[in-house]
Amino acid sequence: MAEPGKRNDGLWLHCDFLLLWGGQTISQMGSQVTLWGLPLVAVLLLNATPFQMGILALMGRLPLLLIGLVAGVWVDQWPRRRILMTADIGRALLIGSIPIAAWLHVLSFSLLCLVAFFVGILTVFFDVTYQSFLPSMVEPNQLISANSKLESGTALASIVGPGLAGILVQLVSGPFAMLADAISFVISAASLIGIHVQEVLPDTQRESRKLLVEINKGIRFVWEQPILRALTISAALFNLFDNVGSAEYVLYLTRTLGIGAVFVGSVGVLGGVGWLLGAMITEPLTKRLGLGTTLIGSILFACIAKAFVAIAGGPFLLALGLVMLGEFLFQCVATVYIVNSVSLRQAFLPSEIRGRVTAVIRVVSWGVGSFGALLGGILAEWSNLRLTMVIAVAGTLVALIWIVLSPVRSVSSL
Repeated sequence: MAEPGKRNDGLWLHCDFLLLWGGQTISQMGSQVTLWGLPLVAVLLLNATPFQMGILALMGRLPLLLIGLVAGVWVDQWPRRRILMTADIGRALLIGSIPIAAWLHVLSFSLLCLVAFFVGILTVFFDVTYQSFLPSMVEPNQLISANSKLESGTALASIVGPGLAGILVQLVSGPFAMLADAISFVISAASLIGIHVQEVLPDTQRESRKLLVEINKGIRFVWEQPILRALTISAALFNLFDNVGSAEYVLYLTRTLGIGAVFVGSVGVLGGVGWLLGAMITEPLTKRLGLGTTLIGSILFACIAKAFVAIAGGPFLLALGLVMLGEFLFQCVATVYIVNSVSLRQAFLPSEIRGRVTAVIRVVSWGVGSFGALLGGILAEWSNLRLTMVIAVAGTLVALIWIVLSPVRSVSSL
C-alpha cells in the first residue's frame, strides 16, 4: 500500500499511463458529443416520435443485457490491448458512418438505431477490458491514484463535452458534429498503440457448460446476501424508471420546453459540474451521516432533482433554471450514491468471485433498467412528454421505498 500522505505517485511521469489517460480523456469528450448529439439528430433532423426515441435509447443499452454476463469471460481469452484498440477503431467507423450518410442524403432513423446497437456492443467489450487492463499497467499501490486520475478525465469530459456538442450541432448540424467523436476514438486507438505492457493471460479454456455454472454462482451469491440484493434491486428499479424519463429527455427539452441545442448542451455542462461536486463531498458527507443514511438520502434527493425537471415550465428562463437545477442536483447526488454503493459492494465481495458478481449486478441494475427506455417511448406516445416525466419521477420513489425498508439503512460504515 502507498503511504497515506504520499502525493507524488509518479503516474504523471509514467509514459504508458499518460497515453492511456490522454487518449481516454479525449475519447470521453467525443463520446459526450454523441451522447447529446445523437438524440438531437433524431429529434431535430429526422423528426423522431417519442416512441422512436425510446427505441433509440434501448438500442444503445440492450447490448449490456445481451452479452454483459459473458463478455468478461471472453475478454480473459484475448490480448486486452488488442480488444481495446479494435473496439475504438470499430466505434470510430460506426460513428463516422452517420455524417457520411447525411452527406449522401441517406441518413435514416434505422441507421441511427443500428449504429447505437453496434457501438453499444463494442462499448461493453471496451468497458470490461478497460477495467481489467489497468492493473497490468501500474503497481498495486498506484491503482487508487490511477483510477482517480482517470475519473478526473471523465469529469472534465462531462463538463466540456455537452457544451461542445451543443455548439457543434448549432454550427455544423448534428451528423457532422459527431465527426468529433469518430476522431476521438481514432486518437484513443493511437494512444493504445504506443502503450507497451506485457500481458499475462490466464489459461481460460473452458466448456460452455462451465461458463453457465460460473455465472450461476455469481447470481446465487448476490441473491443470498441481503445487502447486495437490496442494492441491486433498488438500483434496477431506479434505473428502470430513470430511463423512462431519460429516453425522452432531449425531446422533452426541445419540444415541450422549447430549449435549443446550445442550451441543451449547457444543461449537460452544469450536470458535469454537479458530478465533480458530488465526487468532492462524498467522503466527508458519508463520514458525517453514515453510509446507510447517505445512500438513502442520495436516492431521495435524486427523486427531488428529477421532479424539478418534470415540473419545469412557464417563462423560458424559469423553465431552463429548473432543468439546470435538477440536472446539477441529480448528477451531484448520483455520484455520491454510486461511490458509496460500489464501495459497500466491494466490501462484501471475496476477490475470487468479484468479477462474476460485478457482472451480475451490472446486468440487473443497468441492463434490466434499459427496458425503461422502451416504456418511456410507449408512455410518451400514449399520453404526452410531461406526463411521462412525472411517471418516471413517481417510479423512482419505489426504489427509495425499497432501500429504506432494507438492511442497508442500518449500515453505518464499511
